[in-house]
Amino acid sequence: MGQSSSLQKVEDKKRLACIYILSEVNLHNELLAYVIQKEFSSPVRLIEHIDLIPKDNGNNQTTNFLLIDCTKFSFEYVLKHITVSISNFNSTTCIAIFNLNYGTGVEKIALGKHITGFFYKNDNLNMVLKGIEKILRGDIWISRDILTEFAFTNIKQKLFYIQKNTNLTQREIEILKLLSIGVTNEEIAEKTFITLNTVKTHLYNIYKKIKVKNRLQAIFWVDKNL
Repeated sequence: MGQSSSLQKVEDKKRLACIYILSEVNLHNELLAYVIQKEFSSPVRLIEHIDLIPKDNGNNQTTNFLLIDCTKFSFEYVLKHITVSISNFNSTTCIAIFNLNYGTGVEKIALGKHITGFFYKNDNLNMVLKGIEKILRGDIWISRDILTEFAFTNIKQKLFYIQKNTNLTQREIEILKLLSIGVTNEEIAEKTFITLNTVKTHLYNIYKKIKVKNRLQAIFWVDKNL
């Protein structure tokens, strides 16, 4: 990619010990290993079994990078047999999966299992190299669309939980959010196209439902719950 070494860009105190590609040994993967090794100036080993990664040698100044092929190992197998073996790796290990099918929805589960990189079947080589560099910096490499989807899902789940436990309506939640940013009753009425008296009625019901006594306590409640 015309740079001295991507690893030199990785402002990390730990030294990259080795990059492991867990996949089949074939020409395609051997070429992938060659390019990655050239790019990061670090040893790259193409292996077919997790046990071929050496166990911890007690050197906490090094880190490994494990790239797992999802065409060879099912996602379920990765979670059950590979991520649980993290303790066998040298000190710290960055884990990413590649050849992943887009739209499977496994990313959220994987993030909870210390997998911080996701490369899809249609990703090009430059994308993979850039992602590896980002992960080594301590970032998560994941599709922006998927992150956005996670965010909206979490918001929907949170709102569902709040509505279920407080009986707040969509309109009341809308008013609460406006109230929390300092909007006056008159401004709330204008923005929501309702009368001032209706706003006051909504606020009375809101305070009762979330068990607060005044505007300030309601703002604190929003800050904590919404």
